[in-house]
Amino acid sequence: MMDVQPPKWADRFLELFCKGYLLEEIQGDLYEHLQKNYEKRGRLISALMYWFQVLNFLRPFAIKKSQNSNITIMFKYNFLIAIRNLKKQRFYSVINISGLAIAIACCLIIAIFVKDELNYDKHFENHKNIYRISSHMLFNGNEFRMAQSPAPMKDAFKSDLPEIIESGRFRTHVPILLQKGDYFVKQENVAFADASILNIFKLQFIHGGGENTLENPESLLLSRSASEKYFGFENPVGQSIKSSDGTLYQIDGVYEDLPHQTHFHFDVLLSMEGYEHSKNTVWLSNNYSNYFLLKDGADYQEVNKKLPEILKTYVGPRLQEMAQISIEDFEASGNFLKYKLIPMTDIHLHSNLGAEIEANGSMDNIYLFSAVGLFILLLACINFMNLATAKSAGRAKEVGMRKVMGSRKRFLIAQFLTESTVISLISFALAIVLVYLTLPYFNAFTGKNIVDPLFGVLNLWPYVLISSLVIGLLAGIYPAFFLSRFQPIAVLKGNLSTGMKSGKLRNLLVIFQFSISIIMIMATAVVYKQLGYSQNKRLGYNTEQVMIVDNTYTLEEGLEAFRNELLNDSEIENATASFFLPTRGGRSDYPFNREENSGAEHAISAQVWQVDDRYIPTLGMEVVSGRNFDDSRAIDTASVVINQSMAKRLGYEDPIGKKLKRVSEENKITIIGVVEDFYFDSFKQKIMPLVFFLNTDANYSMAIRYKSDDPLELVAKVENLWQEHAPGQPFEYSFMDQEYRAKLEEERRLGTIFSFFSSLAIVIACLGLFALASFTAEQRRKEIGIRKVLGATVGNVVSMLFSSFSKLLTIAILVSVPLGYYLMGKWLEEFVYRTEIGVGLIIGSCALVFLIAWITVSAQSFQAARSNPADNLNHE
Repeated sequence: MMDVQPPKWADRFLELFCKGYLLEEIQGDLYEHLQKNYEKRGRLISALMYWFQVLNFLRPFAIKKSQNSNITIMFKYNFLIAIRNLKKQRFYSVINISGLAIAIACCLIIAIFVKDELNYDKHFENHKNIYRISSHMLFNGNEFRMAQSPAPMKDAFKSDLPEIIESGRFRTHVPILLQKGDYFVKQENVAFADASILNIFKLQFIHGGGENTLENPESLLLSRSASEKYFGFENPVGQSIKSSDGTLYQIDGVYEDLPHQTHFHFDVLLSMEGYEHSKNTVWLSNNYSNYFLLKDGADYQEVNKKLPEILKTYVGPRLQEMAQISIEDFEASGNFLKYKLIPMTDIHLHSNLGAEIEANGSMDNIYLFSAVGLFILLLACINFMNLATAKSAGRAKEVGMRKVMGSRKRFLIAQFLTESTVISLISFALAIVLVYLTLPYFNAFTGKNIVDPLFGVLNLWPYVLISSLVIGLLAGIYPAFFLSRFQPIAVLKGNLSTGMKSGKLRNLLVIFQFSISIIMIMATAVVYKQLGYSQNKRLGYNTEQVMIVDNTYTLEEGLEAFRNELLNDSEIENATASFFLPTRGGRSDYPFNREENSGAEHAISAQVWQVDDRYIPTLGMEVVSGRNFDDSRAIDTASVVINQSMAKRLGYEDPIGKKLKRVSEENKITIIGVVEDFYFDSFKQKIMPLVFFLNTDANYSMAIRYKSDDPLELVAKVENLWQEHAPGQPFEYSFMDQEYRAKLEEERRLGTIFSFFSSLAIVIACLGLFALASFTAEQRRKEIGIRKVLGATVGNVVSMLFSSFSKLLTIAILVSVPLGYYLMGKWLEEFVYRTEIGVGLIIGSCALVFLIAWITVSAQSFQAARSNPADNLNHE
C-alpha cells in the first residue's frame, strides 16, 4: 500500500489546535494515532474522522487545563501590576493601607471582644440544658427584676416538673477569713452550694470530688488558685482549714479554675447543708440562685407556661398567711409575682438583673460595638473607593490602551480587584501586628485574659482570612467597574472628566464619612457629660475623706474600744460601723404599712438598713426633719429614721411622730427623723424608700471620717491600732470616694471606648480628605498658577480649595445632628437622673469636626498655594 501523508493544512491545523489548548505534550501521540489509522484504513477521510474523534474526546480536558493555566498567568500578571502601581503611587498607597490597617485592627479587636462575649458558659458539658430562674415582681408600685428566687423552689420544681432532671442552688457569701499558717487571710468569691450543683455543672476536679462531696455540713471545695494559696501544690483533700469564727471545714475536693467566660467565679464553695437559712420554706423571700438541668429535647418555654399554676400552689397560702390577701386579689390589684427559666448561655448578655452573681455584659453593647467597628471599616473602604475613582484620570489612558489592544472588560475588572485585594491583604497583615501589640492593653481594659485570638480558644484565623478577601473585593468592586467602563475613543481624545468635577458618588461618601464622625463625637461628648453629671451631682452624703475598714465584725466586743481609740485622734472626726454603705451592694427590703392600714394592698416596699447613731453624721447626711438616733435613749430601739422618698410614699404632711408597722406584724415603730434622699444605686434607678433601724450589731465594716491631709499617714495609724486589737487578722481598707468612682466605671469605660472610636473615625476620614485635597490641588495646578498670576493671595487659593469640601461638611452636619441627637437621647433615657444634651454640645461637636477638616485640607492646600506659578503653568 502506498504511503500517503496527511495534507499540510491538516498538519498545520493540528499544530495550532494543540498550541491553542496547551496540548504540546500530546501532539506527538496524536500524530502517531493519525498515522496508524491512515495506514490501516487507506483513506484520508477515515484518518480525519478519527482525528476529530480524538480531539472531541480531549476537548473538555483541554479547555479546563487552558483555563486554569490562563487564570494562573493572569493572576501573576495582575499581581505584578498591582505591586508596580503601589510603588508608583506611594503617597496614596500609604494612606490607603494605613487607614485600612487601622480600621481592620479596630474591627479585629471588636471581633475578639464579641466572640469572647458570645462564648460565655459554653464550656460546661450540659450548657444547652442548664437554666436559671429569674424573678419579676411588682408590689405596690415598686418593681423588682432579680436573678434570685426562693429557697424551697429547688425541691418543689424538681418534684412537680418531670422535665427537670436535677436542681441546685448557690447563695453568695460575704468574704470570709481563712487561716493560713499563723494568720487569717481574706478570701473573696465565696458561696454556699448544694451537693447537687456538681451534677449540673460537672466541675473538673483535680483532687477529690467523689461521692458524698459537700454533704457534710462543715465541708468545702477549693478552686486550684485557692488551694495553692493555702496549701501550695500539695493535695489538701481530707485536711481541714479554719475560719475566723472558729469553724473547722473539711476539704472535699479541688476543682480547676473556671474560665473567665463564666458568669460566676467562686473560689470557695461551702456546703449548703451547713447553712440553716437554706432549709426555710418561705416563698416570698428571694435570696438564692436556682439552677435546673432539663432533659434532652425539653422545651423550657413549655416549662415556663406551667410555672404560674405551680406558684399558686406554693405562694398563695404564704401570701394569705403573711399579708391576709389571696393571690387572686393580689394580682387583681395590679401586683404580680412571675418566675421564668432562662438559658444559662443567655445570662451574660441578656440578664442584667438585680442580685446577679457577677456584673454581666450587654447584648446592646455587642450590637453597638459591632456597628461601630463596621462603620470604622466602611470609612476606610470609602477612602479606597474615593481615591481610586478620584485618580481615574491617571488610569484612563492605561485602560484605553489596553482596550485598544484587545483586553476585555472582565480582565480589567480582575486586574483592579487584584489590586484592591493585595492592598487588603497587606492591611490585614499590618492589622494583625497591631492587634497583638495592643492585646495586653485590651485585656487590662476589659478584664479578659486572651493570649492568642487567631489560633487560640477563639480560633479567629479562618474569619480573618475570608474577611481579607471579602473586604478587598468589596472595597475594589466599584472602582473596578468604574474604571473598566471607560470608552477608548473618549479616553484617547482626552474627553474624560477628572477630579472632583465628576464625583457625585465620591461627594456622598465624604458626607457619609463625616456624618459618622460627627455622630461619634457627639456620643463621646454626651457620655462624658453624663459621667460628669454623676460625679458632680449632690449625692445626699459626702464621699470625700472617708476611709472604710473591713472585717470589723472580727473585733466582736472590742469594736467599741477600737472606735473610741480612733476618736481620740484629733485627725478623726467620727466613725460608724454597719453592713450597709451607700457605695456597696449590701441590701435588704421589707414591706411596711401606716399604722391604720393592714394587708399587702397598702404596703410600701422599702430598703431596711441597720445602723448606729453615728452613721448619719459620719457620712454627712442631712436630717431635714426630726432628729437622728441616740443610743442613750431606750425608745430609739423601737424608732426609725426614713428618707424623703419613704415620707412621700407614706403621704404624711409631717411624718415625725407617726407610726409604721411591718406587714404581718402588729408591733409599731415611731418615725423620729427624715434624711435627705441620697443615691445608693445606679443613676438608672429611682431612689427607693428607705428605713433606718438602730442596731449596733450590724458591724461588718467601719467608715471613718477624717480631716487629715495625708491619708497614707492615717492608714498607717489605723493599721497599727488594728494590729493591737486584732492581731493576726488581715487589715483591709478602701476610700469611699474611690468606691463611688468605681460604680461609675461602666459609663467611664463607655466614654473611653467612644473617645477611641471617634478619634479613629476622624483620623481615617481625614486621611481620605487629605488625599482628596492633595489630588484636587494636583488637578488644579494650572488654575492655581493662573489665579496667582492674576493677583490671588495664598489665603484666596486656600479658601477656594476648601470651599468645595466645606459644602460637603455642612451637608454632613445637617444630616448627622438630628440623628445623633435622637440616638443619644435614647441612650440617656436609660438614666432616671440624667444630663441634657444641650445646644452647646452640638455646636462644639460640629465645630471640632469642621476645625479638624479645615486643618487637614489647609495643610495640603497651603502647600499648593505657595508653589511657584511658573512651575504650575509648565506642568503637564
